[in-house]
Amino acid sequence: MTAAETGANAPLTSDQVLSELDFLTTVCHAVLVEALTIQGAAGRDLPPDQFGPVNDQADGLAQVAGSIALGEMFRLKRLNDALLAAGKPGETGRATSISSDSVPEISLAPLTPDQFIDIVPRELAIGRALGERYGALRPAVTTAPVFSGDLLTLIQGVIEDGQGYPAVLAGYRDPLGGVPSGKVVRATRREAADDSEQNLLDTSDRAYRLLVELLGQAFTPPPDGQLGFSVQPAIEAMTITDGINKELTRRGLLPPFTPAS
Repeated sequence: MTAAETGANAPLTSDQVLSELDFLTTVCHAVLVEALTIQGAAGRDLPPDQFGPVNDQADGLAQVAGSIALGEMFRLKRLNDALLAAGKPGETGRATSISSDSVPEISLAPLTPDQFIDIVPRELAIGRALGERYGALRPAVTTAPVFSGDLLTLIQGVIEDGQGYPAVLAGYRDPLGGVPSGKVVRATRREAADDSEQNLLDTSDRAYRLLVELLGQAFTPPPDGQLGFSVQPAIEAMTITDGINKELTRRGLLPPFTPAS
């Protein structure tokens, strides 16, 4: 939430905070997808002859991206827990862009091969924008709290956690040691070379859409007197999607993660 959106120095309302957290949940989804994409481009944990990491920088980048992706999975759950506790619906949508007071709008569309020439400046900017937006929410859970009790504690936790985004996304810089990412990533192809590759890309997208749908069910409060949906099917769908995307990496392809239309 930028100053222009809220009014300079104007105290936030609970509805404004929850609306912003809803949006930041969609950005979390996008950051997660981007991390998985970078992990694939760097070769995951595959052998070098299967588009795996070609050197220590690529291996480190793949590991960092995987760690960031895992962290975003947990963050997505915590954000949805906070929204549900506040009586709001869960959120599994995916943001198309992010900006802040000091960061111009950045598209969060799927990464193109050209963007892998040097991903670090982009990730630093995304981290800065997110840190600023979470920081703008801090007064609403500290000096001028608009929640109370357990809900205040829950929302305070996700906001404090979100302020760490600059350091989290700066993690992409460390394994590269100043080497542009374009020098170490190889699996950056988007276009299928034949029907079998196109089928694999389409299957990946179908699995991803199923995963998002199952997460949406898991993050939906059940009607009174009824049991809620288990998160276990979503975990199984996640495992299937990951296996398909690993095969894409073996062929030098990026996972599509096509956004919902």
